Amino acid sequence: KQHTGSNFLDYVSGVRISKAIGYLADPMIRVGDICYMVGYKSQQHFYKTFRQYAGCTPSEYRTRAFDRAQNEDEEEQKGYGHDEI
Repeated sequence: KQHTGSNFLDYVSGVRISKAIGYLADPMIRVGDICYMVGYKSQQHFYKTFRQYAGCTPSEYRTRAFDRAQNEDEEEQKGYGHDEI
């Protein structure tokens, strides 16, 4: 607790959710599979914990991340070729 500022369970949950967020970037991995990949035995507990840490469900997080990436790509494409030298 002295090193992390949180108790052991909170620390482990944070690490698991961070890992899950990384996996969510891959649309080929199902959310249910991610749950087990990061060490949860219950999807219900995974969803509840994810919501506590991220403020939304894993599916919502994935959708928002995909939408943000798509908007960034569109903005980037709009910017090319418009700068005058």
